[in-house]
Amino acid sequence: MTYRPVDAATGWTQVWNGENRMVETYKGGDRLTFKYDYMGRRVEKCVYSNNTLTSRTLYVYDGFKCVEELDALDNNAATLRHTWQPFDVGLDVILATIDSRESSFYLCDGSKNVMQVTDTDSIINGKLDYQPFGKNVTSIFENFAFSSEQSDIETNMYCYMFRDYHPFINKWMSRDPIEETENEPNLYVFTQNSPIQLYDSLGLDAISFEVNGPQTPSGWSFFGRFFATSKRCPVELEGGLFLAAEWQPPRWRSIKKFFNRFNIYIEFGARGGGTAKFKYSECLGLSETKICLRIEGFGRADYRQSGFRDHHGRFTRLRFGVGADGGCDLCINLCNGEVTVDCAFSYYVYLNFGTNKYNRTYNFADTYGRNFKLGILPGAALLRSYCNSSSSPNSCCCRK
Repeated sequence: MTYRPVDAATGWTQVWNGENRMVETYKGGDRLTFKYDYMGRRVEKCVYSNNTLTSRTLYVYDGFKCVEELDALDNNAATLRHTWQPFDVGLDVILATIDSRESSFYLCDGSKNVMQVTDTDSIINGKLDYQPFGKNVTSIFENFAFSSEQSDIETNMYCYMFRDYHPFINKWMSRDPIEETENEPNLYVFTQNSPIQLYDSLGLDAISFEVNGPQTPSGWSFFGRFFATSKRCPVELEGGLFLAAEWQPPRWRSIKKFFNRFNIYIEFGARGGGTAKFKYSECLGLSETKICLRIEGFGRADYRQSGFRDHHGRFTRLRFGVGADGGCDLCINLCNGEVTVDCAFSYYVYLNFGTNKYNRTYNFADTYGRNFKLGILPGAALLRSYCNSSSSPNSCCCRK
């Protein structure tokens, strides 16, 4: 078992098992314990107050989606039943929750976040709002909220299928089970520090693609970043393109070899350019089209000793490094004229070493994000007549 405090502000201490899963967290006399099945799904949660067991919840799944919660202290009586949108219909968002008293229906945005909660009479009982990295800035608590993931009111963390995420400190609470990659050594980073553009359903990966052009003698080059997601029945598309001029010190954008043995990777610079983002749904039509100006800076230095994975998937190598990156978007939504500024910054320090039988990574990282609504420019809503209108809202897929 491994013991580690969450942070100095909350004071919760976590207990982890050999599979890198949280099995217990406690603060004073308050304690939570968790159990998992062979697929890694959380199947039990016990809550202790002043060292007294107050609740024991069992979870029933359909695949990887929780569909029922049972009260183990009341003969396994069903307390909550959840309904999800099927994968072949669209985003796997939470649709409804039924308890012994009432039914609640959830309205989600294009990033799977629960934004409104209604009752059977379509009366809105609650509205939620979030900071870029998922912190709920309203006083309303829902079992499923940011990214349609289950939350724990005791710790303010979201339970993704493979990891727990804390929106107050903007990072995962455990290492990425797929380990670090050449382009992402930070094992705790959330959606490549782009929660406004990307979402992560399992806590494993996010999709994006980057290209760099040749560097001029003065250090300038072309940079492009593209991301996209798509679903069928109904058709849903979301994407964005960032085109920029990038500057790095000349002759530094490569791996340096000293004494033909040591590999030192150094990269730092800045980018500035334009971003276009859009969201389209077969049922709703064009729901968002943003034109943005973006500036960002980045830097990192890594020492990399060559190595390989053994048959257990462990690295045989030595790596350590530091890095930081951040940027801001000034955007205009051409659907409603809303002007916003979205900013995010992160940094990390890590050490990874291992042999055929032993592998260990130490990582310290943090991320900060803020968004600001500057106002509305009615004249900038050039696509208002094309937004939130669909030629086929009554198609068979939309009616499902």
